Order: sequence, then C-alpha cells, then structure tokens
Amino acid sequence: KVKRDGRRKTRIVACGNQQARSNGEVNYSPATSGSVVRALIAVAQLMPLSIIGTLDADEAFMQATLRQKIAITLPNDWRHDLSPIVVNGVKYDPNNSSRGPPVLLLTRSIYGLRAAPREWLNHVNNGLRIRGSVKSGSDATTFALYDESNGKFVDVTKSTKLKTGVYTLRKKVRFSVPEARFYPSEEPVQNNGDTSNLQRVLSVQEGSHSEAFQASFDPEGKTVYEEHDPTVVAGTPLAVITVYVDDILIVSPNSESFKKAVALVSSVAKCKTPDVIAEPSGNGTVSAVDFLGISHVRSNKRDIEASVEECRSKVLKFNTEPYASVPCPARVVAFTGEENALGTANTFKPHEKQPPWRTAVGILQYLSDVLWVNTKYVSWQLGKVSASPRETNRRAFEQAIGYVQQHTTTLVFPFLYALSAIVPDEERDVAREATARWYDYVGCDLSGTKNASVDYTRCGYGAKPRPVQLRVYSDSDWSGEPDGKSTSAFFITLDKDRSSLPRVRLDQQQCKQYLSAIPSQSLNKTENRGSLISWSSRRQNGLPALSSAEAELHALVSACKQALYLQQFLVETRPLHGRDVMPIAVHGDNQAANTLVNRTNVSRTRHMSLRVSWSRALFETGLAFVSHIGTRDNPADVLTKPCTSSDYNSRFEAVNLFIKRVNDPPKRRKETTPAAVARVLDWSSSNLKAVAGLADGQSVETPFVKNDKKKSRPQRREQRLGFVQV
Repeated sequence: KVKRDGRRKTRIVACGNQQARSNGEVNYSPATSGSVVRALIAVAQLMPLSIIGTLDADEAFMQATLRQKIAITLPNDWRHDLSPIVVNGVKYDPNNSSRGPPVLLLTRSIYGLRAAPREWLNHVNNGLRIRGSVKSGSDATTFALYDESNGKFVDVTKSTKLKTGVYTLRKKVRFSVPEARFYPSEEPVQNNGDTSNLQRVLSVQEGSHSEAFQASFDPEGKTVYEEHDPTVVAGTPLAVITVYVDDILIVSPNSESFKKAVALVSSVAKCKTPDVIAEPSGNGTVSAVDFLGISHVRSNKRDIEASVEECRSKVLKFNTEPYASVPCPARVVAFTGEENALGTANTFKPHEKQPPWRTAVGILQYLSDVLWVNTKYVSWQLGKVSASPRETNRRAFEQAIGYVQQHTTTLVFPFLYALSAIVPDEERDVAREATARWYDYVGCDLSGTKNASVDYTRCGYGAKPRPVQLRVYSDSDWSGEPDGKSTSAFFITLDKDRSSLPRVRLDQQQCKQYLSAIPSQSLNKTENRGSLISWSSRRQNGLPALSSAEAELHALVSACKQALYLQQFLVETRPLHGRDVMPIAVHGDNQAANTLVNRTNVSRTRHMSLRVSWSRALFETGLAFVSHIGTRDNPADVLTKPCTSSDYNSRFEAVNLFIKRVNDPPKRRKETTPAAVARVLDWSSSNLKAVAGLADGQSVETPFVKNDKKKSRPQRREQRLGFVQV
C-alpha cells in the first residue's frame, strides 16, 4: 500500500481466517467517536490560548506486549535463505524436514491480530494511569493529563486516624502526596507505625470524594492527617487527549501545557513529531492537520475549518453524473414482492465507470458521519435498500453521487470565546446550581474531584467567562416512510459567548426556571451560530407514530439521550475549560410534544407513555428545559424529509456548515442503446426495406431514430401510423 506522502507501507499482517477462537476470549477494543472529537475541538475554542494538536504512534501495535500466548504458523512463501528459522539450535530446512513448518510464538502484537487493538489500548491506559492521568467516565479512550510537579493525585480509602492495630479502609477520600503514588488493596492491614506498610494500604479508587485530607509523615513514623480546603486541587491540568487506534488528539489550554503533554504521552508510547493546528502565517498560508481523514485549518479569526476532500476525491474518479442541486429529491422506495410479480423488479447494475452500489453508499455514509451533514438523510435512504438495490433506485443513486461531485462542504468550528460577553448575575446563579446538580449525577470530573472551584485565569481568560450552553434542535416528520414510520433528526451545538439566543432564566414571581422560545430569524445572525458537535437522521424504531406529536416526542427523546452524553463530557472536562455548565436547552417545533413532556398525566399506550415519563423525569430535574422554535427556523427540519427547494444548501449555514458548487453542471450522459432496442431497430429497418422494395445501400426512416429535419405534427403522426400498420 502506498501512503499519502508517497512512501510504501510494509508490515507483518496476520490472516484473520487463520485465527482460532478460544472460550472466553475478549478482543473488543473501544474507539473514540466523532462526537467526542468535535466536542474536544469545541472545548478548545472556548479558551483564548488553546492549542490543538495530533500525535501519530509509530508502529503502535508492535509497542504492546501480548499478555496471552498466541502462536502463528510459518507462511508457505517464507524466504528461508534470507530469514532462517532455528529450532532448538538446529536450522530448519523445509526441503530436508519430515515435520511441517515450525510454529512461531508471538511476543508482540502485529497487525491483523484480533487481540492487537485491545492490547494497544491497555498499554496506553496503563502507561497514562501510572503517570497520573485520569480516565473519562463517559468515553473509555479519553484521558486527562496533569502536571505532577506541584503534587501527585492519590485516590484512597480512609478510616479514622491510623494507629497501631488492624483497620478496614472504607471511606473514599483524596490525598495530595508530593513524594509518591500508592497502589494497594482494600484488605485490612496491620499498621505498626511503619510508613512503608501504609503504601500497601492506599489504593487508587474511582468514585465520589466528599472530603479531602493531606497526609504528612514525621520521622517517628506516625501518620498525621490535616484537613484542608476540598476545593483546592493539587497539580495543574495539562491536556485532555482522546485515542483512536494509533491517532491521538491533544487539547491544551496553552502552548507550555501542550509541550508537557506531548512529552508525557511520548514517554508512554513512541510517537512521531506532533502536528499543531497553528495560526496562519504572515502571508495567510498554513498547513492542514489531518485527524481521522479530516483536514483542519485555522483561519485569521481563529475559526477552524474542517473538510474531507480526500474521501470526496474517491467519487470524482467515476463518471460525472447529471446536474444535482440537492442530494435527495424524493424518498427511496424499497423493493417489495409485488414488483416481482409485475416484472418490474430489475436488479441494479452500474454503468461503465460507475461505482458499485455499496461502494458509493459506504462513501456517502462516511462523509455524512464525519462532516457532510447535508448527505445524512440520503445516506440512510440509500442504505435501507443496499441489500437488494433495484433499477428504480438509480435516479436517487445518481442524484446523490452527482451532488457530492459538484459540491464541496466545509464545517466551521467558530471561536467561541468573547471577552466582552455580557453575563447577567442571574445566569451565573443558574449555571452554578445546574453544575452542582450535574455533579450529583456524573460524580467526579477528570480531576478526580467533585464540583471543585477552578482557576479560570489559568486558561487565559481576562475575566470570569460565561457558562457553557449546550443547545439541541429536534425535529421529525410524520409517517413519511411507506411502512408508516417517521424520521427523527437533531442537531446539537455549543453556543458562542456573544450568542443572544435565550437561556434558562428564573421567574421571580413563580420561583421557577423557564426557557423562552427562539425568536424568528435569530439563527441568521452570525453570533448565534454555535459549534456543531453531533447530528443524526434515522428512521424511528418501534410502532409507527399515531400522531405528529408522538413522532416529535420520539425525536425529542433521541436527541436528549445524546445531549446527556455530551453534557456529561462537558462537566468532566470542566477542570480544563474552567466554566460552569448551563442546563441543556432543547428546542422543538411541535407545541403538542413540548407541552406533553410537562404534563402530569398522559393516557396513551405503553410505548408512548414510557417516552413521556422519561422525558418528563428529565425536565423535572432541571437538567434540561424545552421551548419552541419555528419550523422554518429549525435547522433539523432539512434532515427529516426530501427537499427540492433552492435554499436547501443555505439552510445549513445556521449550524456553520457552508456548501458551495465547485464546477459547472455537467452535461447529461448519453446512455448506450440497450441490446433489446438495438434488435428491434435492426428488425424494423430490414422489414421496412423489404416492404418498400429498397436496396441494401438505401436507408429508411424509423420512429426510433431521431431525424435532424424537423417535421410537422401531421407528418409525424402519419409516420407513426404507417409504422404501426406495417
């Protein structure tokens, strides 16, 4: 395989079909999601001096040591003259050996091995945890790195003051020990005043920590506990990283922390030189930084522009498809058994230099998952008939391919921080209360503490920053699919500091919090367009919705579940960005569904009442609030149904997705004459010649052949009737 820089990639690869499975084998290895990556970039855009960079591990799988015995057979084409095999001191000769080829016992992971990704992730996880990092509770591949020069984090369990005797450690606390880090168990331990024995007692524990103590050791070996302020956190957060196989994304509050984070990660795994999304140079040029196939470039306004031209170029090498202004002008109808009886169920066959169905749909699905939000609807529409595509689906297929060929899409992560943002005191009070309530559900953040105060000046803020606001736009159509199912869609964004969109407020008269509706045309303003983190467009599961309110409620629940996951991630990364979090703002364009989640009693079927109960329980906690948004202003509306309007591409600007045409509309491709039509043409031409008595060199006009000479309507009618008569 040739890499993008022109070098050839050579590696030892294990064949998957030759790997035997054992009982109890666990090879599942998690990987970071696109939502987490975009959330990390959005968190970096909250800080004025943040640095975003990537690290690529060099021969990642080979760095992990196998913890299980795995043997492979010697390949048949092994070059024994170049790499001889020695077994028990005897050189193996395949020509003079009665036995089969020897078996090789692996000591390191190799590519293609089912256990390799899990072993590599365990290698990274163990190395980072030893060096003082904290693992995220919402994402298994995300870690927070800390500077241990000011003190190391030690999570322990504690009884009262340790004296001579046997004690069982039960209560979880947090220690700040500058000298060492301890890792033992929860077993009862005999403590005779020896501090080395205490090292075996203290262990790393995960969970909530209600108190904080500082342990100091005197020369006599007695342990003295001094209680200190639990809001003071020892150590300094360096960065938050997320790992996708051998690619690592690093987000740091400043350049100095970024250098320390790179050095810490490089001590765990051998990595190449980091790539940084840097500021543009004096002439405005800057090199793009790739992560998971997405190119990121920072503009002069500190906005980050993301594109996936490398994946899009795979579609450009195929035949140019007809003019396409929208990706999906109509729904894709799946094949039914009745069509086969009518003889219309023709199997889809691609034209010359046209991609196969699954290849094209796979490219569309990847584009829509990582960046091309505008193709999310058509990707699942084409995906539902991928098992048996038919000729009747060709128009939708070519329309989607032509749209990708003729357009380019750029997702902008705007710079969210604003020093001059106006923050009312009421908003800070709401955010402070909501943050404390979120910690009751989430537990500890990525510093191992619970609702501790953070130093916002460390992140480069000139003043106390505005709280973080996660905003959700939810929408659904009603019974749009042929089977009666509906389509759910949502957008989740992070607001700018200068945003004027409504946030949760406190009603002084009724003593309760509320969320106002979004005014019309508010998303047309640039300051109200937040950073897009997550999106979705899919068919609803379960029974078909019996009303539009039920369909909208289904979409609302799906959007809120994803929002809870992202809000938990924002709370966990609070020590990095140094901000409080506001309750989730949810907006739907159906008044009935919005009112339904706030009612006290609902008489519906069970599958309907469960969704109502779940959503009502969420909004009653005060962790989220719902309000109305107009259908025309709802950006999620474009992902629920086909669209042929001229403003389709411009409607995505509300979520900072900019689409433009890159070339002129292509000419419609001339289809080759099918074989059946060609036989009819030959037959009709020969029979007409025989009837008219023409020679072989003479020609006769047929209704199938287009004549350049324009004829009148009576002449064309006479020609048709004459041919039918013959």
